[in-house]
Amino acid sequence: MQQDINSKFKNFEKENVSKMPNGHEARFLLKLDSKSVIKKSPKKGLKKQFLYIAASIILLISSGAFLFLNKVEQSKNSVANANSSTKLKTLGDLSPELKQVEDYY
Repeated sequence: MQQDINSKFKNFEKENVSKMPNGHEARFLLKLDSKSVIKKSPKKGLKKQFLYIAASIILLISSGAFLFLNKVEQSKNSVANANSSTKLKTLGDLSPELKQVEDYY
């Protein structure tokens, strides 16, 4: 059952020698060249780039406006809260005698 593998390969190469048809390689290379070249018009690429740039600028402006308006609204709310919290209770509110002492000092 043991056989020499080298002799098997020699016999295999001799038996299965097949040749490609004439011009096969040239046709293959032509097809390969035609498929590998992707033709892009430069105008489409510029349009896409322009749209990407315009979209990013719009996004930045809108997010900046949103943050700015929220900050202005928060500052208005904090001013309103500060005005309402400035009315503190004093000793004069408790009794008229303490008001006299408070006014004196």
